[in-house]
Amino acid sequence: MIQAEVAHHSAKREGGPQNRPLVAVRGKQELVPFNLALVYLGLGDRARTLDNLERALAADSQMMPWISRDAIFDPIRSEPRFVALLNKMGVRP
Repeated sequence: MIQAEVAHHSAKREGGPQNRPLVAVRGKQELVPFNLALVYLGLGDRARTLDNLERALAADSQMMPWISRDAIFDPIRSEPRFVALLNKMGVRP
């Protein structure tokens, strides 16, 4: 199993947190886009979640069909980019 450590850094700037991209370390393999999407979803970063779901779809991830029915994606289900992903997959939102 691939081991990866993910670090999330936050910095204060003008009264609000500024998220820096996640960094995958340990070994030469990067985290797969679908898994990164789940991490960003948990952090509440919708844009990066959707960026990585789009990458996962482009990479033909076998996990993508789950986004249409897994409740974990409910917080972004109404996002236009999420709806567009479902449409590209041939799934009705």
